[in-house]
Amino acid sequence: MNPFFFMRKEVVKKYVEKYTLGVTEVENSLEQYNSFFQNMGFKEKIEDLIEKRLKDKVFVKIMDLGCGNGGFLADLKKKFGEQIHTIGVDLLAPEKPPDESVLGDALESEFPKEVDFVFSFRTLHEIGEPEKIVEKTQNALA
Repeated sequence: MNPFFFMRKEVVKKYVEKYTLGVTEVENSLEQYNSFFQNMGFKEKIEDLIEKRLKDKVFVKIMDLGCGNGGFLADLKKKFGEQIHTIGVDLLAPEKPPDESVLGDALESEFPKEVDFVFSFRTLHEIGEPEKIVEKTQNALA
């Protein structure tokens, strides 16, 4: 057994408590994610990237790692409808449910395969073990 297993369980438990108490921000939206993108120097909006991908594919799978309340995925679903399949990954069930949810510790949960886009803002530093989560995310990409 991984020697950090029990310590990891305690960390996850503390994050669940913070989310439940409303201490940690869980609200998000397409507008907010585009703002993060712009702050990182990207010129295109997220929806532009999705539209480009939809020119090559009929159907696009989008995963939000640390989806919070699910607002970002809900905004995308409103814009693209049945052209996209939304997947939310978080410790707790999102208020605005995506098409598919992966609930629990992202390091321990199984991710769907052949995902076209993975977005994650304000989350990777909280998950810990960046090498492991990045590798796991890469394996989920189409």
